[in-house]
Amino acid sequence: MRTPVRLVTTSLPPCDDREHAAGGLACRLLGRLAGVSDDSLLRVAEDACLACASSGAPTPMRLNPVLASMLDRLASKLDSQSDVGRARVAELRELARRHLAVEYAGDRDSAEPRRYRVACHFLGPPLDATATPRGPSPALACLHPDHAGVPTSRDGCHGCRDWTDRPRGSPRPLAELLPPPPRLGPAVRSWAAGVTASSRPTPTLDWTLDSLGRAGWPGAHLFADGDVRGSPRHEHLPRTVRRPAAGAWPNYYLGLGELLARSPEADAFLMVQDDVLFYDRQDVRAYLEAILWPADPPGLVSLYCSACYSRPGSGWHRLEEPWAWGALAFVFPRPVLEAFLADPDVRGHRWGGTLGDRKAGIDALIGRWAARRGIPIHYPCPSLAQHTGDISVLWPSQRAVGNRRADRFLADVEPG
Repeated sequence: MRTPVRLVTTSLPPCDDREHAAGGLACRLLGRLAGVSDDSLLRVAEDACLACASSGAPTPMRLNPVLASMLDRLASKLDSQSDVGRARVAELRELARRHLAVEYAGDRDSAEPRRYRVACHFLGPPLDATATPRGPSPALACLHPDHAGVPTSRDGCHGCRDWTDRPRGSPRPLAELLPPPPRLGPAVRSWAAGVTASSRPTPTLDWTLDSLGRAGWPGAHLFADGDVRGSPRHEHLPRTVRRPAAGAWPNYYLGLGELLARSPEADAFLMVQDDVLFYDRQDVRAYLEAILWPADPPGLVSLYCSACYSRPGSGWHRLEEPWAWGALAFVFPRPVLEAFLADPDVRGHRWGGTLGDRKAGIDALIGRWAARRGIPIHYPCPSLAQHTGDISVLWPSQRAVGNRRADRFLADVEPG
């Protein structure tokens, strides 16, 4: 039986989870979190051990950023082992991500969409003071052929699908860019849309709300978890504020319930997270109303396709395994939403979930529930949504990379 190492060198403070192992030190807390005991997977360098001990004693429920970074690396190693399920690897990565201090690489411009930094190619000269702009900033002429004579502003451009920084033709119809699946099930005629938001080092909420509006949902209900700030141009949106903050999963669950209670007649319920950009050069809502649903009875539809689920070509696909990567933009049919909210395991996740942090784990929870109930999940590739890029301060060269990002986003790959 191994003996915990109280002091490996004079520079390391005591730690009950530090043990001698072949080739160095092993972290038993890391092993308990991941459910592994192989010393070769749990080895940690002495400097990492010291950094962890200096970052506040971690527990299974509260990791410090150093331990979280080691857990993420361990998940990457486990991902290559055939006996470890993809859903479990996703759970570990999600647990690690939630405990990492994050910030944007460089400055805000490194992540900020270009339309917020560069004027539209069609933005004209200032108009006289009597002109009424579509926004609070000074009135400007719009020279786009479809908007000729309509005053606009830099703020007004945030809501326009036709923004471009260069001469550009009209896009091909969405049904050509992303061929629809056979349409099954009842038609979608009415929607309820919500956005869950939390405080972030670099706010992304305004980008998400603008993009969601351009995609066809300009009046989404905002579910603010704690003190969340946004632009005055979104102050008109309905909102629910939770103080103190409840956590990602409680806010998501309560938000879905409120959407259903406020709009029981809706056919489709879209819940979006606040770090998403959509393909928004066309009316995605109208496109979806023409193609939903791809299953009968209807199942879940994700507008986001992680790199993990990417496919060649263009079209819609059904995932043949439990969903694990990204709850960024899910569409729930009303019967599916009612079943989800009423499910005992879903309701019990907050106090009995399998993840270390029972306030999160939304994507894996939805995936396990859908698999258990036999509910299909369909998604598009190229993706109709993209995860905006946060990074760990421990890995300054990485930003929303790998499976946490769509490797084929329609806005990036469409012709023109």
